[in-house]
Parts: sequence; structure tokens; C-alpha cells
Amino acid sequence: KACGDGVVNGNYMINSISYSYYSSKITTYDKDGNIEKVGDEESYKFDSEDSIRNSLVTTSSIAKNAKTKAVSYPDDLKGFPDGSNVSIDNSVITIKADNNFELKLDVNNRNLKNKVENQDNVVSTCTVPKYAVTDTYRNITIMDKDNNARYNISELSFYYENDNGIQDLKQSTSYSKYNSKTIYSGSEEEGLKNIGEDLKDFFEEKCPDCEVKVTSVSYNKDSNKLIINYDYNNTKSPSEKGTEKFEFSLDTETDPNATNKKLDDFLYQKSETVITQYTIGNVGNGNSKAAGNNGIMLDVTGAGAMRLQVGANEGQVIAIDIPNLDAESLGVAGLDITTEDKATAAIDRIGDAINQLSAVRAKIGAYANRIEHTITNLDTTEENMTASYSQIMDVDMAKEMTEYSTVQVLVQASTSVLAQANERPQQVLQLLQ
Repeated sequence: KACGDGVVNGNYMINSISYSYYSSKITTYDKDGNIEKVGDEESYKFDSEDSIRNSLVTTSSIAKNAKTKAVSYPDDLKGFPDGSNVSIDNSVITIKADNNFELKLDVNNRNLKNKVENQDNVVSTCTVPKYAVTDTYRNITIMDKDNNARYNISELSFYYENDNGIQDLKQSTSYSKYNSKTIYSGSEEEGLKNIGEDLKDFFEEKCPDCEVKVTSVSYNKDSNKLIINYDYNNTKSPSEKGTEKFEFSLDTETDPNATNKKLDDFLYQKSETVITQYTIGNVGNGNSKAAGNNGIMLDVTGAGAMRLQVGANEGQVIAIDIPNLDAESLGVAGLDITTEDKATAAIDRIGDAINQLSAVRAKIGAYANRIEHTITNLDTTEENMTASYSQIMDVDMAKEMTEYSTVQVLVQASTSVLAQANERPQQVLQLLQ
């Protein structure tokens, strides 16, 4: 989608884009362990915004490669403006530059050709899918038996991944049998940050002046204990620092002395995911001459702003660009609010959509003002042109009647004078008789 006024019609190229596609089946449980909802979800994760930005074929790179003959690009290829920025929101890639240049790409077509060995012109590749399970537990009640203190962990997730399939993960009876394991609290990006906040009172009691960072969490099924490792550093006594491990017993919410609940009793959600990695574009040698023909071609020859001719002369135009404002374009399609983190992210996305919508409405208002001003000027020009045309082509009856009356008066006056002049000789002759 070409969204900016500054997008010049033509063909653009990105050398390659690599991303992972996540297809998940999500099962949510109620507090009694019964299935509450089953749904599907898809998401995307790109290598990085910088990797895509560095893969843009820019004006300077076309000129440089044309001079050195390093890469053979199509003759009609336009270059992305130098210094273009890239941002990513789920499957949407937005490329922005100065002068209102903006292109949006939605990577949503995964019907890609497989890699052909020993062939330069490679369209795309996809790796063997990985399989992952995320078990999310909420409101886990744990107990410090030494001090008879109880704490609540808001959320804890265990992530397992392998190459053998979801079924292999399901059949495993012990967490240690999985090929890989990651444990985090809250969002995956924040790691175990939320654990430190949930156990803030516990850490303050252990060391009131210490900064604490949780480094790892594990669960022992045999002892039914949650084992937390953390680093501490006394801000008032820098020499007092180190690493500690503490074991919490799983507890019920009503009976502090009972330990009959297991971790699975706090299960909130299970996500079974298939992860496929894709690379589209130049997956081989990007420096070869053939690489210029293997990139991702973006045809925007039919895109761009609507141009209105508002004057009689060349160049007197107004370019009007109104982007798509459907839910998908605004980034609010398929919002998920099943968890606190997802709901918070949804609020941010809705806020961004409102800001984007307001910006477009302001732009439409500016267009309307410009068009109304142009209409007023054209009306004035039309009035002046009509008056000029009337003076040139039409008779001014008032002026002509005035001139006619003047001539009539002069004719009648001259006739009267002539008649009086003719009477004088007649009068003299009558006296002589």
C-alpha cells in the first residue's frame, strides 16, 4: 500500500526479508481446570527492523552498483529514499522517509516456492517447522514455610520447543524431557521481571536495602516446590552482594497449612504452536549480478495520490492521498484481550489507530480548505472573465441610448436653426412688396 504523498510511481525492490510465522492453538481453562475456550492465533516475528532497512535497494545503492557493475538491477527500478526508516507491527512492515514517503507491506501470503538446490534464481525458502508448547499459570499461591508467609505470583509461563512435533511434547511426562525450556513471567521480552514485583515484600524482608533481580525459576514436581534463584546487591553496603536460592511450597488460597495443590492446578492457558521460518527474495549470494533480479519487486505504478487539475496551466494541481482506514490498515484487526499483557498491548494499538485516524481527518480537512479556497478563486476569475467577455461581445444599451439621444437632440436643434435661417429672406421679400 502506497500511503504517502511523496511515493513516486514505479517499481521498488527489497533484497530479502526473513521472518517466522507462528500458528497457535490456544486452550484456556477456568479456575476448576475445565476447558473454557479454544481458539486459533497467528503472529509474525521478523529478524529485525535493521535487517529489512539494510535490505532496501536505495537510490544511492542503484547508482553505486551501476557504476561498479556489481549487481544487475532492472532499468526501470526506482530507489527507496536514502535514510528510509523501517518499523514492524505484527505482519505489517512500514517504510518511511522524508517528503511524506510511506509504503506499507503486509507479509500474509505463505504460499511460497521451496528452495531449489543449485539454482541462483531462488524465490524463497522455508525451514522445517519447529513445534512449541507454552503452559501459562496464573495466581499461583506459594508459601515461605520458615516465616509462615504466603505470596501470589500473578503469571508464570513455561516454554518448550523441539523439532519432532507437538505430539512428542504432549507425550512427555516430565519438564526435563523436553529439548529446550524457557521460563518467564509476564511477556517473554520482560523475562522474569514480574516475579521480582510479585515477591517484592519477600525480598524487602530478606534485605531491605537490596536491589534484587530474579535470574531463574524452576519447578520440582517431586517435592512440589517452586525454586527461585536471584541476585542481590545492597545499595548502602556495596560489599554485600551475591546469589541466593529459595524454595517455596505450593499452597492453596484458603488453607495456609495445606500443600495438596500441584502446579497444574493453576494452569490458565496452553498454547500449541507451529513455527515456520521463511526467507523471501535473495536467499543466495546477494552480491551476484543475478541478485538484482531475485529481490522482492514492489509494483506501485498503479498507486499514488489522486491529482486534481485546479487551474488552466500545467502544474496547477492538488494531489489528494487518503489511505485505507479499515481495521486491518489501522492495525486493530483481530485484537486479543485474553490476557492482561495482550489487553494492554491492544489499548496501545487502539490509541495508535485513533491518532492515525485523527491525522487522516486533519489531512482531509486541509484538502477541503485548499479546494474551497481554489473554488473561491475560480469563481472570482469566472466573474472577471464574464465581465470582460460582455464588454467585448455585448452592446452596452444604456451607453448606446445615451449617445442616440444626444445625436437626436443635435439633429433636431440643427433642423430648427436651419428653418429659422430660411425664414429671414422671406420676411425681407414681404417688406419690399
